[in-house]
Amino acid sequence: MDLIAGYRLSQAERAPYLKFHDFITNPQPSFISTWRADPKLGRWYHRLVNGVLGDVQSTFGCVLYHVTNIQRMESAIEGVIAKLDKSILGNVTVGGGDTSKINFEYQAFIFAYRRVLDYLARALASYFRIDCNSFRTFDRSLKTTIFPSVSAALVEVHRTRLPLFDFVASEGNRKSVRDKLAHYEAISAGFLNLSIRNGQLVGGGEELGLATGHTISLSHALDRRVQDLRETVKDFLYTFVSEARKLEAQP
Repeated sequence: MDLIAGYRLSQAERAPYLKFHDFITNPQPSFISTWRADPKLGRWYHRLVNGVLGDVQSTFGCVLYHVTNIQRMESAIEGVIAKLDKSILGNVTVGGGDTSKINFEYQAFIFAYRRVLDYLARALASYFRIDCNSFRTFDRSLKTTIFPSVSAALVEVHRTRLPLFDFVASEGNRKSVRDKLAHYEAISAGFLNLSIRNGQLVGGGEELGLATGHTISLSHALDRRVQDLRETVKDFLYTFVSEARKLEAQP
């Protein structure tokens, strides 16, 4: 059953979550003991611990799953195109082909990506017993907290990382790809263009080949997105553990 329906992160991908787990168990911090002993505070325990080790970790796996499916399909398309006699095209570029499956995976990737960020914000805000459901407004939610040294460090991480995620977090009148998908229109992964030189996806939510004048593959573009997300989760969790541990060590 696990081989059919299961999905596990690699040991390397699990490193930030294992570090967090070590912090909350070895030894158990006093705030965790307090939360677990008081039924009125138990929700904060579950929101923090299950939020990081369950929601965030599982949904990051979801992001990787969708990217892997996209990479597999894009590679298969490239293999087919490589066998075609493209010389008959001359200087003509031909567009077309059904890319619905890639679109489905890309759209699912976008939603999963944003969920990782929102779940992370919700989980970490619970340390301060604060309700927060949006990564975009995480810094505002932590404006006044019971542990200012920890919140200040997390807000700084948020300040440096937020600009990476404009494609899933709207600002002002600018609508992100995620918000367009959720509320306005279906955004494709791109359109297949075939020329004598190559065949690749262009345009779409990642604006492939439009901004730079040269086309990179969708897989390559999403690899960059995944790396940004991976490093952001790591940065937040490592910063949280470091600062919360310092606070815990104070008499």
